[in-house]
Amino acid sequence: MEERVGPLSGIRVLEWATWHQGASGAGMMMGDLGAEVIKIEEPRGGDTLRGAREMFGVSAGLPGGRNVYFEASNRNKKSIALDLKQEAAREVVYRMASRFDIFSTNFRPSIARKLGMDYQTLRNHNARLIYLNTPSYKPGSEAAERRSYDWIGLAHSGMMSAVGEGHLPPQPIVGMVADQAGAIVAAYAAMAALVARERQGVGQEVHTSMLSSMVWLQYINMTVTLLRGRSLRRGNRSLAGNPIANYYKCADDRWLMICHPQSDRFWGDVCRAIGRPEIENDPRFLDMDLRRENRKELVTLLDEVFASRPRAEWLGLLENHDLIFSPLNEVDELLEDPQVLADGCIGEMEYPEMGMMKVPNPPADFSQTPGRTYSPAPELGQHTEEVLTELGDYTWDDIASLRERGVI
Repeated sequence: MEERVGPLSGIRVLEWATWHQGASGAGMMMGDLGAEVIKIEEPRGGDTLRGAREMFGVSAGLPGGRNVYFEASNRNKKSIALDLKQEAAREVVYRMASRFDIFSTNFRPSIARKLGMDYQTLRNHNARLIYLNTPSYKPGSEAAERRSYDWIGLAHSGMMSAVGEGHLPPQPIVGMVADQAGAIVAAYAAMAALVARERQGVGQEVHTSMLSSMVWLQYINMTVTLLRGRSLRRGNRSLAGNPIANYYKCADDRWLMICHPQSDRFWGDVCRAIGRPEIENDPRFLDMDLRRENRKELVTLLDEVFASRPRAEWLGLLENHDLIFSPLNEVDELLEDPQVLADGCIGEMEYPEMGMMKVPNPPADFSQTPGRTYSPAPELGQHTEEVLTELGDYTWDDIASLRERGVI
């Protein structure tokens, strides 16, 4: 693995996690930022995400037997295979613990305690260790030992009831959004703990959860609910209270979004951009209150207008009038969207058997310590010998003995 130069260069993370939620996704992100991330996997089968076959109608298979979902969660990492049910394997972790800055896991607390991978045990081997604990629910709660997956996070947090139009039933979101939210919050917490250790000299245990991450993702809605006593409500585009903050289908069946919360300020410009200057002074639409009162008629009118031209033409006209708009993209369209490309959202990385492939880039740019994608996900146990010799000071005879006993 090449030398890393990102903002976390020199930071080592020992990850014991599965799927993507919290710790696993956070490890990928910290790797993007230059951290060296060592992933502990069970020797027979490894991370259960390696066995995923299909999600949301898309097969997991890639050339060379690789798995697209495992690749997404585990780029930039090294893999070591340890059977933590054996005391000798746990001793390997304890022996290396002082060499690591962060230990991260998303396993349930009872499993961590049973296998000696809990904070109280590991801190005995490294008092400065940051122990990042990211299960579905926080330890000490009634649900702490409950199993969970992405859709459970969407459901429990209220997110499924906040998506889509109000007349529809609760809607799931494809793409493991709850898992990714948990990963982002976990990475944020780990960074804060690293700063606290640098400034205050303390190692500590840090708890996040999928549920708390998803509730935090809805911070504005939660604040409104807590302070005003009711949550924000899903709308209906055909009855949008502000029709010039709405989405419309164009002649080529593609959608666009216009968004003008300051309705009176932009009303005249919108009328001119869509080629209907006469409706600016229509008595039904003179101000935001009247447009709200007559919203059904105005949305119907705008539906007809936008359906008269393909989306690309509308985007040009809206741009010419300095309005607030965007294409309403399908995810597939992002691959060629000019602004997505200009923002550097997509990069490249070389994969075995596939060559140079497009991949999502880290979202932040650093002028002096740039982050980047370094390597594809590892094969199971690919780096066991390398890590044990370099970070555990094991000899090759030691490694042969561990392998004979099924420890690695």
